[in-house]
Amino acid sequence: MHSSDRDRAVLAALVFAVLFSQVLLYPGVATLVAALGADATGSAFAA
Repeated sequence: MHSSDRDRAVLAALVFAVLFSQVLLYPGVATLVAALGADATGSAFAA
């Protein structure tokens, strides 16, 4: 694996981690889940 390939993989992992943590830590996720029509009480993300 070349250095530039490794850099791209690290950057992709970092971007994914930041975006995924934004989803998990979103303060209004229960409201968002309910607005999209799912049962907010049964969602693992709306705990």
